Amino acid sequence: SDVYKRQIVAILAGISMAFFGNLADRARRADGKATLKEVALLQEKYRADNIQFATNLTAAPPAGLGYDGGETGCATCSREGHYTIGITAGDGNTDADEYLITATPRNWTDSRCGTLTLDQDGPVETTTQIANNCWRR
Repeated sequence: SDVYKRQIVAILAGISMAFFGNLADRARRADGKATLKEVALLQEKYRADNIQFATNLTAAPPAGLGYDGGETGCATCSREGHYTIGITAGDGNTDADEYLITATPRNWTDSRCGTLTLDQDGPVETTTQIANNCWRR
């Protein structure tokens, strides 16, 4: 009977670890997505004043967006520090009317969603990210 109790406890522990681990990853992803949306708003504001999108995340306007990473102590980090944020004007091309913002996991591995990406039209998703509902949760 003690063997059965141990087996039940082990099963319940495994289930709870998977559940709570997934919640932690979703919370980290929320940080990345919120920061991507914040930087997208900064890009739109920048373009309204400068006719093109910024290529520098951290420099003060008009040289860049003036993003500072908040209280993380890391100028290129998401607000809670779970991602490294990068920007490219031109969506990887030379077009000044497009941009690409990336959030790369920092100090953790996101095996479900990986790097999150946003451009001027919204989320840029891989097939895996679509299957895993990375932008919908």
